Amino acid sequence: MSKKVSEPTEVMIEDTTTLFQHPPQYIVDSKGKKVGVILDMDTFREMMEALEDLYDNRLMDEVEDEETMPLEYVLRDEDERRGL
Repeated sequence: MSKKVSEPTEVMIEDTTTLFQHPPQYIVDSKGKKVGVILDMDTFREMMEALEDLYDNRLMDEVEDEETMPLEYVLRDEDERRGL
């Protein structure tokens, strides 16, 4: 089931305190409902980097209790699987 959204009619800049250098700009529909956001590239990059760091930390937490293996064994096993 798709929800119809009114076409954006203007760009509204909201005065917010943010961790980033520039505040986001919101795209609003004819009723004033926020339907999109515009970020400057520096802010976008910072957000993407923060998300990647969060994802990496989550992955590290998942394998924290797993048994480790020296890299040379992993590489040797990989070479054997590839027939080298």
